[in-house]
Amino acid sequence: MADDRSHLRMVGLDLVPLGAAAREAAWYQSKRGAHGVPPDLCHDDTKADWELWTAAWLTGHTDIRTTLVEGVYSFADTTGSRVPFSGWYFVADARKSGFQARPVAAGCLVLLRRPAASTTLWRRIQNRRSGKLRFS
Repeated sequence: MADDRSHLRMVGLDLVPLGAAAREAAWYQSKRGAHGVPPDLCHDDTKADWELWTAAWLTGHTDIRTTLVEGVYSFADTTGSRVPFSGWYFVADARKSGFQARPVAAGCLVLLRRPAASTTLWRRIQNRRSGKLRFS
């Protein structure tokens, strides 16, 4: 099983209960469509930045991470919409739903982040504010 807290290693927080990422990954995998995963089952659309942030969070779950990344790629590669990158599209047929050329598309770069080698600095800041001193 993957470490559910891998996305928080950079800052050393444990905000997500153990096992939550595995449950989320399984659920997303069961809801996948032709061009990604809709975050809300009431609609057949998704957002590229959400999919890639989720892929980064589920870094230890390679099946769903691949599904999410390939969904965004599939949309960008097959959409008939000829506008600057649209981060909001329909999962079933890769049609643009709304947004285009938005600055939040920078969220798509989250997978390029480099994990921190150590969380010691963050813990120093965190503990200094709490009145505790703990270095690990």
